[in-house]
Amino acid sequence: MWARRILGVLLLAMGLGKLSDVAGYAHALAAFRVIPVAALAAVAWAWLATELASGALLLAGGRAAIAGGVGAIVINLAYAALTTQAFVRHLSIDNCTCFGVHLRQRLGWLVLAQDGYMVAFSVYVAVAALRSRRRSPAGSRARSG
Repeated sequence: MWARRILGVLLLAMGLGKLSDVAGYAHALAAFRVIPVAALAAVAWAWLATELASGALLLAGGRAAIAGGVGAIVINLAYAALTTQAFVRHLSIDNCTCFGVHLRQRLGWLVLAQDGYMVAFSVYVAVAALRSRRRSPAGSRARSG
């Protein structure tokens, strides 16, 4: 499915962007003022690891794609929550951190719209992966027996 592959590649690109400068990514996360300073590095590593794993699982397909889709939903909901709270609090964020320190984008309505789209796209991919798994011949045999 093309959507699963696109989301997988996008998550891998986002994770690799963060991996290229984890310290810079952690510093950029600090601007959102919700993660304790002592936890910034751990959160940065966990975030990028989840993106990389979710992207790889989506590209692997099959049952793994369901887990990748769920991971994508979690990551994109977290992004949406992070950016929305900062926007509502009128924080000046120069880097939305989507690709770590690369492709900086100032926080505004466009970023919020992109986050909403990514949540919806992730849900679509996860549901499609689940439905595809249920329709597969192996899934049919398991239910009928």
